[in-house]
Amino acid sequence: MVVSILSFINFYGIRESIWFNTIFTLIELSGLLIIIFIGFIFGNFSNVDFLESPISDKMSYNNDFLSSIGIIFGASALIFFAYYGFENIPNIAEETKNPSKTISRAILLSIIITTIVYVLVVISSLSLVTWQELSSSNVPLSLVIEKVFENRGNFIISTIALFATTNTVLMMLISSSRIIYGMSIDGALLTSLSKIHKKRNTPWLAIIITALLSITVIIVSSNNISTVSKIAVFGIFTVFAFVNFSLILLRLKNLSSLQQSFSLLNYKRLPIFAIIGIVISFIMLLQFDSTTILLSLIIMSILFLISIFFAKSKKIGIEKSEF
Repeated sequence: MVVSILSFINFYGIRESIWFNTIFTLIELSGLLIIIFIGFIFGNFSNVDFLESPISDKMSYNNDFLSSIGIIFGASALIFFAYYGFENIPNIAEETKNPSKTISRAILLSIIITTIVYVLVVISSLSLVTWQELSSSNVPLSLVIEKVFENRGNFIISTIALFATTNTVLMMLISSSRIIYGMSIDGALLTSLSKIHKKRNTPWLAIIITALLSITVIIVSSNNISTVSKIAVFGIFTVFAFVNFSLILLRLKNLSSLQQSFSLLNYKRLPIFAIIGIVISFIMLLQFDSTTILLSLIIMSILFLISIFFAKSKKIGIEKSEF
């Protein structure tokens, strides 16, 4: 039901979708600000060791540093799901005014603001609850807010979580439908998926397909949310690695269309951050268990074969039309 309603909003127009996204984001942000506020007002920072790590006492002192690094990378791969979505901002570039500047600023500002909020939430949470309690809880933020508001805290955080989940689903539906639309234009999918509705100016067929796929995934993975989230994050790291690699190739080819595009910290024509991005992405990919890696590779292989099939079909169609 929720997917159907949000898909209709997605179909109705990008302006209306962004308005809903803005409202839900403000509600979501208010919940995090509440946690930050109560942490700095009622929290106790005197006994908090922000450099403490959950390393076993059995580990030798010489292995502490390497163990800490391993824990940091492992945790980074896990919490990366919280940053899932920033890469979808460019997907609505065609529906954005002055996208070359607006999209770049939006990505940078959103990551900076979100990181600051996340860090403040962590600091506030640790001032109220120990990391041991947080790690053993299935609802850590609810546990934090209950320290001050008691049972009412669970209701507050649960309500805000509903808006946060709805907001995430809405943005995934928007970005996924635009990805399907873009792939259709490029010939990687059926050309009919690039059809635009005459009145709403949205890719209506791509939106319908996205809604149907989303409902199917929800039904199939209802009892395996953890596995699905791991596969999704693995896929995102893979995409990041290929995007950074593509950027390096484009820069080395010295395409004139890229000369005025956004760039930062280059060595001659070689983008330094792209190289760092590839290295970090591969390190993060190594943090996943073998089952997640295997399932992810199978899914990506199937999608890759589908894209090749449609690309060849388009090429054959073009060759036939020339005769």
